[in-house]
Amino acid sequence: ILPQTGILFYWLLVLKTQTILTASTLGYIMLVYHFIGMLKQLNATANTAINYSFNAYPQK
Repeated sequence: ILPQTGILFYWLLVLKTQTILTASTLGYIMLVYHFIGMLKQLNATANTAINYSFNAYPQK
């Protein structure tokens, strides 16, 4: 399993070197999905932290 940075660099390499439109489009779509996944992970982490802080310090 490649680390996330390795996947990112791989797709950037694909986008830079491929001249075939379909391959570039596929690489771009995969890159977008990769970033969406990272954002969802960050969002879930933030929500967990926010929920924890509200539970630890209930608002009166």
